[in-house]
Amino acid sequence: METNSENIATDTCCSTCGSAARDNIEPTPAIACSLGNGFKKRAENIEALGQRALLASQREPLRLQLTYSKDALSTLQNLVAKEAECCPFLDFAWQHSEDKVDLTITAPKSAEAIIDELFDSFVAKIDRGIA
Repeated sequence: METNSENIATDTCCSTCGSAARDNIEPTPAIACSLGNGFKKRAENIEALGQRALLASQREPLRLQLTYSKDALSTLQNLVAKEAECCPFLDFAWQHSEDKVDLTITAPKSAEAIIDELFDSFVAKIDRGIA
């Protein structure tokens, strides 16, 4: 089984992984989402993806690890690119294999006060016991 991985702090790993790369020497971005009124719609789209394709999740205080079915890869690439634009203080990394996509979202300590609201939209409230 071939595994590809990408971390947005580095170059893309393969032609399938989208790049939302940032240079590691940039100053830490402000803890703010640029979506404004668009946040609710984006959260709804993220939740719908979770209900359709989320297989597992694991939450730490400033890190969220998500496993999606393989068919979510292109949607996740698009989502990560958009999220990296509106919330540049978050770090996104993913790995994909033949049957799944693992996405890890990491927030800086300075985002602690708002991270629950951001992470909650990624973890679909479904009857699979995931949350």
